[in-house]
Amino acid sequence: MKTNSLLSLRALANETGLSAEWLKNEALSGHIPHLKVGRRLMFSLQAVREALLRRASEECLDESGPSDGRGGAR
Repeated sequence: MKTNSLLSLRALANETGLSAEWLKNEALSGHIPHLKVGRRLMFSLQAVREALLRRASEECLDESGPSDGRGGAR
């Protein structure tokens, strides 16, 4: 598969192992990048992976609590 090709919702679900329903909800709520083509949602696998990795990193930082300025949590 080309790295720059667009995937359907079902193909993205197969590639990522995530449910199509969860992916659709995340796309429609603006959490993962997508392109709406008519009634279909299309995705770049690379863009979705990057968005999910960024989100995971942000959530990890949020869970660690406020920083004391020395690289550690308070």
